[in-house]
Amino acid sequence: MDAGNLLLYRKHYRPTMKVDDATLKRRKARAGVIAQAYSKLGAHAVAVGATDLVLGLPVLQQLVRTHGLPLLSANLQNSAGKLLFPAHKVVTVGGVKIGIFGLTGHKNIARVKIDPKQFKLADPIKTAQAQIKALRAKGAQLVVGLAAVGHQVGRKVAEGAKGMDFLFVSGTGRHGERATRVGSAWMMEMSREGKYIGHLSLYLKGSKLQFEDLSERYQLANRLKRINKSIAGLQKRMGSIKGKSKEYMVRRMTNSKNSQERMMIKMAKANKVVPKGSFFTNVMEPVALGLKRDPAIRALINKATKDAGLKRPRGAN
Repeated sequence: MDAGNLLLYRKHYRPTMKVDDATLKRRKARAGVIAQAYSKLGAHAVAVGATDLVLGLPVLQQLVRTHGLPLLSANLQNSAGKLLFPAHKVVTVGGVKIGIFGLTGHKNIARVKIDPKQFKLADPIKTAQAQIKALRAKGAQLVVGLAAVGHQVGRKVAEGAKGMDFLFVSGTGRHGERATRVGSAWMMEMSREGKYIGHLSLYLKGSKLQFEDLSERYQLANRLKRINKSIAGLQKRMGSIKGKSKEYMVRRMTNSKNSQERMMIKMAKANKVVPKGSFFTNVMEPVALGLKRDPAIRALINKATKDAGLKRPRGAN
């Protein structure tokens, strides 16, 4: 799933940017490769964000038709009040029915300079309330909101729309894996620009679907792994460095070992926590750099490069 604002980033739609045919071509090619990637990943749902709307409705609708990009928005309407994308869907994972709905944000639409006359946006809190009710009526055991509304509005949605289990937010640019309990929902905002993947794992005990957050031990383990890797790298380099550079490396090693010790103490404390019932873990992991060497990935990027009229993929070697 993705909480929206997926297909374009700030540097691709600056108000001062000259929007000519070449720019539009690059935007469309970029969106196409992302849509194909999400299709191959088997994504169940993607909220429509304001930055996505910069592409224009015809492009978004084409991505849905061509690549099966599962765009959702329960509050984005045309001038006549008709929904432009499906409001929600129900999927079954591990024998559990999960209802998912999408929201698009007012503030973000103003920020990207889209003509507000093109769209109408229903109130996100009232919309979320209606979607939760509709999804529960369809048998959803868990309800997940994907809200491209920013953190502040996201909190208001979580506070006002009772009965939601998880709310994923985009539009603020926060980078964090810690879940916050707001109302009945666990609220999270992941990293932007596709550099990290968030793994939310649900562990069910019987039929209890009220979850505790036991993510800390796994998050600490990931951080400790990165610190250990850094220490190993520093140790390897220490023997060949002299003078002030070596003093700097010694300070880095000292800091890293202090961080390692603090992390191990925290992990020992976190490992003592025993879940009372069902629980979840949420961990963010960086996307492997080796992916760009994968033949299928390279073929996808090369095609997008050709479609955009570029000589070579930007940022690739």
